[in-house]
Amino acid sequence: MKRLIAAGLFLIASVLHAEPRTFTDQFGRSITAEIVSVEVDQVRIRREDGQIFTLSISKLSEEDQKFIKQWAAKTPSASTAKAEEKSTPDSKKLLVTLSKGKFGSRTISQYESYVHKHEDWGYNIQLTNQDLRPIENLRVEYNLFSRTYADTSSPTLLKGKKTIKAVPSRETESFRTGTAEVCKHRGYGNYSGEMKGIWVRIYADGQLLIEQSSPETIMTTEKWSKVD
Repeated sequence: MKRLIAAGLFLIASVLHAEPRTFTDQFGRSITAEIVSVEVDQVRIRREDGQIFTLSISKLSEEDQKFIKQWAAKTPSASTAKAEEKSTPDSKKLLVTLSKGKFGSRTISQYESYVHKHEDWGYNIQLTNQDLRPIENLRVEYNLFSRTYADTSSPTLLKGKKTIKAVPSRETESFRTGTAEVCKHRGYGNYSGEMKGIWVRIYADGQLLIEQSSPETIMTTEKWSKVD
């Protein structure tokens, strides 16, 4: 009898703590259940009859995704907590976008049809976290390769780094690199220099997570220089 009472109390407590919700996917299909656990882009839910289903979070409605994110932050399950213990972030969940840009220009000389300018070129580096959890303790190192003048035998190297404390889930962090001077001529032949490209290495807690360049050939034609 005591065992039956204890079991009954346990079931009542489970019902009281349960948070049933109607989840809807992108096709309009819905199911009412409570969250059991969340891990990466998967959510396990339990229907009222006890049956458990595993759903892809990205295929649910935006409201459901927001609810799951809040639930995971407030009530981490055992599987989620274990996965978060100093685990290496999934490199496939961090999208890196490298965009070249001209950030400054000044005219050195100009007469008739001839123009001589010096331009400041660099890159915007954008990091987008597509994971459900924040990606923390990032260190971005870059080598910027340019040729100030067309007749320069070897490219000019500019090194830099950026520390990012965290990129929240589903959010983007971006920053601008340093700039390299590129000489531009117009008229009387082409003696212009160029921004050749950028090579980026991204570390998470000191471990190399992503290595990327623009253009891709930079990693084969140039040599990486250590960033202090």
